[in-house]
Amino acid sequence: MDERTRATKDWKRHWKWILPVTVFCLVLLYSLPKGIGTNVLHIAAGYADKEVCDKALVLADKNTRVREQLGALEPLGALAIFEGHVRYSKAKDSVFMALTIKGAKGKGKLDVLAYKMDTLWALQKVAVRLKEPKFRKETISVLEK
Repeated sequence: MDERTRATKDWKRHWKWILPVTVFCLVLLYSLPKGIGTNVLHIAAGYADKEVCDKALVLADKNTRVREQLGALEPLGALAIFEGHVRYSKAKDSVFMALTIKGAKGKGKLDVLAYKMDTLWALQKVAVRLKEPKFRKETISVLEK
């Protein structure tokens, strides 16, 4: 039996599941958000530039109001950047991050805006947003330049 005959037999035998799976995969790819590739690249770059997150977390942990509301902050987990929001500028010289932080008394969002100067990141703005419970909803400014 030659290759062409074998391929034809295989197609006749398996077309009932190959065709629907192929259509499903195409529909799934089409339904993904338009900028998903860019978002994945931004998150990966944010994971590589962990120094920005670490600097901001240290500043937030030193803030007395943050300590009152959240308690001592836990170190960022390995997946904190993947769960958060990271957006780099086109030139990759500035970044905005919104990461979930946790403390002994609760959790919040850490908003960070940083600019790259030569090879080092300089923090421009650091804020902690408290959302829950509703009566405690506020934004604590940690650093504003």
